[in-house]
Amino acid sequence: MHSTPTKVTKKLVAYVMLRIAVRYIKEDNLYWIIGMTERMAFKSTLSVLAAGALLLGGANVAGAAPTNHQNSGEEASSATNGESAEKDTIERLVELNPGTSAEEMRSAARNYAESNGISAKEAAKDALDEAEASVEDANSPELMSSPGESGSRTLGYGRNKGDVFYAPATTWGFNHGHNGIYYTTATIVEAPGGDDLSRANSAWNYSTDPGTKKQKVATTQSNRNSAADRAYNSYRHKDYRSNFAFNKYTDSANMNCSQLVWAAYKSTSGIDIDSNGGPGVYPGNIRDDVFTVTYQTL
Repeated sequence: MHSTPTKVTKKLVAYVMLRIAVRYIKEDNLYWIIGMTERMAFKSTLSVLAAGALLLGGANVAGAAPTNHQNSGEEASSATNGESAEKDTIERLVELNPGTSAEEMRSAARNYAESNGISAKEAAKDALDEAEASVEDANSPELMSSPGESGSRTLGYGRNKGDVFYAPATTWGFNHGHNGIYYTTATIVEAPGGDDLSRANSAWNYSTDPGTKKQKVATTQSNRNSAADRAYNSYRHKDYRSNFAFNKYTDSANMNCSQLVWAAYKSTSGIDIDSNGGPGVYPGNIRDDVFTVTYQTL
């Protein structure tokens, strides 16, 4: 035998449903609760209260889950933070590569990312890590000249055609070092920077700093000859490339010093004299590669 809900019971049910509605804010559910209260078909007070408790539990769960608006807001905030971090990365890369622009750096990062199957954000982050490490390395005490000693050494002869050198040097305020390659034992090819085109130069008229290292590339003399010929015949008279962060191209309209030396070997014998394999090749990367062997330090 089933009991008929009294007026008191109906008021209690209405109160429970109202409490549920307050916590279970979604508008559609609120209309459903009100309708259910008006068309009450419960058979006992106990079943009404049990249903109310069940709904109240559901309301707690629903209330704990983020709404679509909350998710959208968090996603938008995350995207904004990501864009800001990427902007900071690009700006720092431009700062470390004077003469470049933010748009140029973004474009270079996108191109590198597409070629290597990563995101432009990852490419820029990898390039910045490498650039920071290059500046830190080049400014280490053992590689810095003492005051008054800058330009106090003469580079002089190399041992072999195709030998390379590393010299302490500053590019527009940032010390990345400098590279060149011997076309003959008395002639080098280099990209000096600034408004000067890449060129051949006499090793005996070349002033450099203490700490300059002459190195041979551990390969056959035939490969060394090919690299030297490539530098002399194809890489002279080019404008200077300010972007070291993304410079690993074997044939481009402009070149910087480490790119020129790296490309001479990469394009002829396939030897990659970049010690860390990053997006850019810096002078210190060539100096520290396993293929380059120091035979004289000035």
